[in-house]
Amino acid sequence: MRNNPASLVRLVVLLGAALPLGLGAPAAFAERSYQVEVVVFAQPPGTSLELPPHRRAPLDVDPADPADEDPASGSRAPLTQLPPGFAPPRDPLVLRNVAARLNTGGYRLLWHQAWVQPPLEGAAARLSPLAALGKGPVTPGLSGAISLSISRFLHLGIDLELTSAAGLEAELRQRRRVRPGVDQYFDHPRIGVIAVVSEIRGQAGQSASAP
Repeated sequence: MRNNPASLVRLVVLLGAALPLGLGAPAAFAERSYQVEVVVFAQPPGTSLELPPHRRAPLDVDPADPADEDPASGSRAPLTQLPPGFAPPRDPLVLRNVAARLNTGGYRLLWHQAWVQPPLEGAAARLSPLAALGKGPVTPGLSGAISLSISRFLHLGIDLELTSAAGLEAELRQRRRVRPGVDQYFDHPRIGVIAVVSEIRGQAGQSASAP
């Protein structure tokens, strides 16, 4: 049976039209920008009987934001840059009331920050540079990185350590799928994170949640 050229053309057209709903969706998704807002807090003292964790290997450095090494001394300079596309928040912060209630409800507010970024597969941004985009410095002793990535769906990664003069107090390492506009709670016996990711639309910075 010989192929019908007209049928082949129609098949190619149909496959091309289907790409935005299938294979083409992640690429289009990745071209969008999102406002990420994160609140980090310490649980009230005495609420957990869990022992502090043993220190493990240092957190992975963002490959798009490596620490600069001085060839003469071999020391590593503080991270001061972010991957392309990061910017200060455009929309009002939606977790202000949550942060205020935590700070007066027996919890200790460690960090509240928001920024705009594209989703970056495999890249994470350190807290210190992120702090420069909005509300201010990170509480001493809190370090780590936060990543917003895209494969088929959006994923938010939290990779944090809390230290004190006594050593490592807590570490929180979680990654999960997120839906834009939906609050996310990352639970831990010693620290916690509340985060929300909102899609940015239009040059005016209007945001909207994906359906």
